[in-house]
Amino acid sequence: MDSPQVLKRQKFPEPEQMKIRSEIIDPIIANTSLVRFQVPKTGILSTGSMLTFQVQVADDVSAFFPLRTGCFGVFKKVELTLGGKTIQVQDETALYNTMKRQFRRCEDKYGIDMVQKGTLDRMTNSFEDNGTLMMKDVEQNGNDFLIPRQYRPTNTNLNEWTVYLHELFPVLSNLSLPVGNLNENMFINLHLNSQIANGTASTAPGQGLISSFKSGTANTATSVIPVSTSWKLVADMLYFKDERMQDLSVKVASDEGINLIADEVITIKHQQPSLAAVPTGTSIVEHPVNIDVSLTGLSVKSLHLVDRPTVPVNTLLCKYYSQSYAKPESIQYRINDKSYYSKPLINEQRKMQELEESMGAPLYVSNCEYSFNQIATKSAGYALDNMCVSTNNTLFGYQQNTNLPGCQHFVGINLSTPKLGKTGLVPKKRITIERVTNPSGSVANSGAAREVTIFANVEKTVSFRNGTVIMAN
Repeated sequence: MDSPQVLKRQKFPEPEQMKIRSEIIDPIIANTSLVRFQVPKTGILSTGSMLTFQVQVADDVSAFFPLRTGCFGVFKKVELTLGGKTIQVQDETALYNTMKRQFRRCEDKYGIDMVQKGTLDRMTNSFEDNGTLMMKDVEQNGNDFLIPRQYRPTNTNLNEWTVYLHELFPVLSNLSLPVGNLNENMFINLHLNSQIANGTASTAPGQGLISSFKSGTANTATSVIPVSTSWKLVADMLYFKDERMQDLSVKVASDEGINLIADEVITIKHQQPSLAAVPTGTSIVEHPVNIDVSLTGLSVKSLHLVDRPTVPVNTLLCKYYSQSYAKPESIQYRINDKSYYSKPLINEQRKMQELEESMGAPLYVSNCEYSFNQIATKSAGYALDNMCVSTNNTLFGYQQNTNLPGCQHFVGINLSTPKLGKTGLVPKKRITIERVTNPSGSVANSGAAREVTIFANVEKTVSFRNGTVIMAN
């Protein structure tokens, strides 16, 4: 086996002798806005290395992480640097991981993520026994339900949360880093969200980037703070037999070096202004929106769109969701002056299939959470008169039927060739995303100012050469 194979996240062609040594690292900087770790200069940094931390609030009863997002809401932006050079930056970390997590099996969401990350994902038949759904894995309090304390931020006996490095950095999803053979120190920079109480007594729900609060909680009690002294990096360092490690060291230090392909996720934001007049009643007005995405010369494997109102009005999901329209929007991609589809894509089930193909995995959300296809009457104003989520069973005092349906409406396209292969499409010009949306009065804030976040999964060449790392298109 060639030595560079030990850096790839894949099975070895034959059994390989390997040792794993875990080191618990304290940060060199830790405050409420920035946490920085220095990675030990020894061995190979495994993609299974993880971060642990705690989150504290004013009391033990009112706060809960955004559903489907959990403790990822703590992260605003993450950076991987070598010396003074940036290797990778991932913006909108919480939003990106919320989308990625919807392709994890329900067993993993419950048995792993719910414990490690404080997420709540699964749905079940409601207690009304009328065919509607409600959140599963909750505690009953009359017709209101609560998330168990062990899956929420608290004030005493703080829960510890776990996030893996490969979840934060796409480059680590299929690549381990030979930090022991690099000339400069590698650093992990975690830029954190802040949620500080504004000191104004109010019965309005406290809601922010990290946590939401039960209905009626005063804003004076809405501070949510990652505990600076709790941060740890559990670094799993890999060691192979001496001959393999020596050969790897020689290649990394050589002029020729080692060249591998890794993933990069580029985040692009498009601000969409509000409509002058939101249609009401049976009136629906088409609203064309074109978005130019400059990815010229890059090897693009997939694109994913997240579309939501700019004001985080969702009291259960905070800002980490993508909202559908009652009347489905159409979407078309112009790539290299050619339309990707023979005609614009409108059917919601086809959009889901395209999304699953772009991720290479099934989408594990209920149909009514993905779109209003089961809910809206297909005529006139597309009224939502067939609610699939319980109208009586609330969560922390909030209606589930107004906060959950149609809010996992991620849209994706697979551009890799062969499909799900390692070769992306290289656009010669800007990619244009052509959408025709249909704001209506039946969906709250569908005509409000919106933010469309585009995650472009591109390929980069990672070169380990002369004791340093270089990432190139």
